[in-house]
Amino acid sequence: MASLIEWLYLSGARDEAGLPIATGTAYFYVPGSTSEAITVYADAAATTPLSQPVTLDAAGRATVYAKVQCEILIKDSLGSTKRTATNAKSLEAAQVNVPWGDSTG
Repeated sequence: MASLIEWLYLSGARDEAGLPIATGTAYFYVPGSTSEAITVYADAAATTPLSQPVTLDAAGRATVYAKVQCEILIKDSLGSTKRTATNAKSLEAAQVNVPWGDSTG
């Protein structure tokens, strides 16, 4: 079973100004690498591999599933690197709200 790379599907890849990277491309690599590609899929069952690079739509989005954590390299339509990211399911520390104590008594 593969997991949807949610941010790429929901909000899409954005540049520094917050604009979508329309018709850009996405490459998927082993974490910490930009040369060792992983296999990504078009479906959660991981039965339909996608060719790389994956082309983003006009909103900078793509439907991509991965079976392992990966490094994602995003390029614009001219081939310039715009960002690298990870598909990690973990959250940044600033996104985590940890309650102190038990409110049920």
